[in-house]
Amino acid sequence: MSSSGSSGDIYAETLAVFDRRDDPAEPLTTPEVANSLDAARRTVYKRLEKLASSGELKTKKVGANARVWWRSHPDEGSSVSTTNAHATPTLSNAERRVIEKILEVSPISIVVVEPSGEIAFANQRAEETLELERDEITSRTYHHRSGRSIATTARLSARTNTP
Repeated sequence: MSSSGSSGDIYAETLAVFDRRDDPAEPLTTPEVANSLDAARRTVYKRLEKLASSGELKTKKVGANARVWWRSHPDEGSSVSTTNAHATPTLSNAERRVIEKILEVSPISIVVVEPSGEIAFANQRAEETLELERDEITSRTYHHRSGRSIATTARLSARTNTP
């Protein structure tokens, strides 16, 4: 296992794992960071928690016992377009990759359906649950049981306050 001199060095060493990647904002799991540092998982987890509490890293719980970590960069924020009545977030590529990684490692089946009914994303767990390949899932279109698209159903529901 790795040993470092001062405590400042161990935090810099831990942050360097994220900085050395092609995309420093890409989320990593505790075992991935521990393997890069050749250090014990519990030790690395404590470091990651301290870095998250100081604002150097961001974190998200993605399962009962799973967490991802990524480097926070204040210059990489999302922008919001307010050209219509509903604000539409515009995600940076880094933000999109963070979201995709979180969705992918989730132990829950997740299928993302666009308002048009087009299935935009399905995670590995959805493939297992549905017993279909991801391409088969995302090539389909979802329609509400009424036969209408999700967008049409949502508009009608909003007008009548019914699901």
